[in-house]
Amino acid sequence: METKQTVPFKEMFPCCFGTNAVLQAGLETALVRSADLDRETASMHLEVEFREAPAPVVLSTAEERIAEQYHLARVDIRPLLASA
Repeated sequence: METKQTVPFKEMFPCCFGTNAVLQAGLETALVRSADLDRETASMHLEVEFREAPAPVVLSTAEERIAEQYHLARVDIRPLLASA
């Protein structure tokens, strides 16, 4: 049986933590399941596991900060809800 490794969002993208309390609270327990970088289009696609559905502003702000930090044209976060 294959087990998927996850990485805490906070460890992978510390640029999303700091002064924005709403963003920080929404991402505190999030886990990155996969991250795919497309160099040709300068985009990143992430699958991120959340304990509960994140607010749209949390996703859009995190996408913007990651894109800015890594000089990407686009970042897409696909939220996944953790299994109970």
